[in-house]
Amino acid sequence: MLHKMRLALPSPSPLLVLAPLALWGCAGLREQRALVSSLDREVLALKVQNELLNERLKTCATDEAAPALYAELHQLFSDTTLSVRREGAVVVLLAPNDALFVDGGVRLHPDSARTLDLVATSLGLHPEFNLLILSHTDDKLPPGNQAKGYPSVWELSAARAAAVGRALTDTYGVAPERLTIAGQGGFAPIADNSTPEGREQNRRVELRFVPAPRKEPSP
Repeated sequence: MLHKMRLALPSPSPLLVLAPLALWGCAGLREQRALVSSLDREVLALKVQNELLNERLKTCATDEAAPALYAELHQLFSDTTLSVRREGAVVVLLAPNDALFVDGGVRLHPDSARTLDLVATSLGLHPEFNLLILSHTDDKLPPGNQAKGYPSVWELSAARAAAVGRALTDTYGVAPERLTIAGQGGFAPIADNSTPEGREQNRRVELRFVPAPRKEPSP
């Protein structure tokens, strides 16, 4: 009788039998998902690193050209009041304001012709560089008619940069797309504006030879 009763007991549900397998399968899927997420992050990091390397390769040629351009400009302007310095791949020709402009205004000085001619020649010899013309003033507008029509030193500095840019394109044949003009007014002083000497140092134009964007070859 007991034997028959045991035979009559119901068999375990298939769902109960498969439950441990299902739980094990979900745990395995979670581990695989975590692994995939980790690999995705590594792939993304490699992509970013590859992009940075590509950008660095684009400037390698200019990094090598910068010392040559620096040496040329240093030799060309060694007997003038202009100075030359390097900032990595950028070469900066620093011109005092009175070397370019008449009486603190925006009219170019006749003696600026030699400077602008040499700048244009250097751009022609180095197509891997463009030119940023960045003009600075001291913290006050000049007296008299020099600043007439300019509400602040910001507009005055921009007008001076534009005057240099126009001369380079109109007189010396520099392609305008190779030039960028900017005026920073008196907001980036390099000396104390409380003294005449300091104010004179702050009135300046930076002619910055910057690496030109690399043109990608057509597919």
